[in-house]
Amino acid sequence: MSKLKEVLKNTIIDGEDINIYDLDVVNWPTTPNEDGGDEKLDLENWGILSITDTKMVMCAGGDWQIPVTFDIELINGKLTASNYKMDNFEIGLSHEDILTILK
Repeated sequence: MSKLKEVLKNTIIDGEDINIYDLDVVNWPTTPNEDGGDEKLDLENWGILSITDTKMVMCAGGDWQIPVTFDIELINGKLTASNYKMDNFEIGLSHEDILTILK
């Protein structure tokens, strides 16, 4: 198992549940707010689109936020977000697929 998958497994897998809220990610994305500023991207809605040995691609955003698709990679031992793209929300992998990939 790759180091990234090992870190993700130890971070987001809790038995048969997925707890995405415990992710500690450097460079967490922001998204525009209605005041013209930026706010931290919320995990109210999220989907993991893919997980490889080198990156996890996910989409997230709050109900009133523009969704952002981005990569999470392991850089210098830390989960790090990059390649931000404002996009339409995508559901992504099923719960079972995520568990299979990370177990």
